[in-house]
Amino acid sequence: MPARFDHAVVIVPSLKRAVRSFERLGFCVVPGGRTGPVHNALILFSDGTYIELTTNRFSVIRPVYRALNAAGLMGQVAAKRKDMLHRFLPLMGGRQGAIDWCIRVDDIRDAVRRLRDAGIEMVDEMEFNRERPDGQVARWLLAGPRDVRLPFLIEDLTPVEIRVPFRDLSTHPNGVTGIRRLVLPDEAKAAFERTLGRVLRAEPGSMTDESAPLGSVTIEGSRQAERLTEPYRLELLRPGGNDEELDPNETFGASIKLVGM
Repeated sequence: MPARFDHAVVIVPSLKRAVRSFERLGFCVVPGGRTGPVHNALILFSDGTYIELTTNRFSVIRPVYRALNAAGLMGQVAAKRKDMLHRFLPLMGGRQGAIDWCIRVDDIRDAVRRLRDAGIEMVDEMEFNRERPDGQVARWLLAGPRDVRLPFLIEDLTPVEIRVPFRDLSTHPNGVTGIRRLVLPDEAKAAFERTLGRVLRAEPGSMTDESAPLGSVTIEGSRQAERLTEPYRLELLRPGGNDEELDPNETFGASIKLVGM
């Protein structure tokens, strides 16, 4: 079953602050729109992948979510859910930075069935939508494993270009052209290899211990000498440029590295 890396999710404390910060780092940041109580902005790449910057739309609510999360109440409610709120509720008021990632599939119900047949505990698919600033509405389905170390899945119900308007908005002043690698902690990479990677790969059996490509993005484990403490590190391709670690104060804790060819 063909599967492609879709996007990385970065939680930020304020969308306005995040847009200004990533623009200072040389990215073109595009308004995304509203999905329920959250809103987002997108850093788009020409292959259709992107980084999503997202937070709650209502600043007065954020301290309430943080208090509920700190008390463990969000986790208790989430544990009883059988849909994607199992995954998303603990993020409300949780840590900021790079906290989740998503794989695009053509038929999410078939993907969920295959994964369940492989013994992976999955939550039910759930429909979401996002209203863009221009009034267009993107619709999609999400599903995911109970194990939140693993990525969630997305299937577009409207043309993907409505959700990800990358064709004219993916040129960045800093020269970045796309996501080259997503580097996971060793334990999370091993869990991915054992489960989703085996079932969703376009070419079963081609996965190696070193990398697991999903479309244009390679999924790798952290090297022994630099174990990750974050959920993952993003490595962005900047052809002809020097390698550069972005300041985590500017990326709100997300570990992002620009790499040359």
